[in-house]
Amino acid sequence: MSIRILLQTTLLPSEEDDWTIARFGVLHDYLASLTDERGNSLCQVTARDRQPDAQGNDRVLSNLDRQDFDELWLFALDVGGGLSDRDLTGIARFHHFVDYNWDISKGCPSFVDEPPGEGMQKEPQALADIQCYVKNLALWLTPTNDH
Repeated sequence: MSIRILLQTTLLPSEEDDWTIARFGVLHDYLASLTDERGNSLCQVTARDRQPDAQGNDRVLSNLDRQDFDELWLFALDVGGGLSDRDLTGIARFHHFVDYNWDISKGCPSFVDEPPGEGMQKEPQALADIQCYVKNLALWLTPTNDH
């Protein structure tokens, strides 16, 4: 049985020059590529930005406790107002983790003014270490221990 992971930002999809979910493709693809010792997929990954309804509630986050996700990886990247009270209630039972600096060639929003790091290019083992960490995190956060 695959771990059902939701990668979610608190940004609107229209905010292209920001840390929208499109900038987390490396993380999505890595999690989706994980397999067990028999070659079965370990993770089923859904990636999305915030999509508020007329009342300001995200249709998935505000009802997360009734969704079929085992894990929420929430990227709270807004500068205020990214979650409604109902959204917060829906996500209250999930752990949170953020990491998006795997590949600097993927770019960043224009407001980032610090120089990009070179750790992954200078130390190739660093990427393997991060991937091992992310895999372990995904397995650890799973509600059941049958993986």
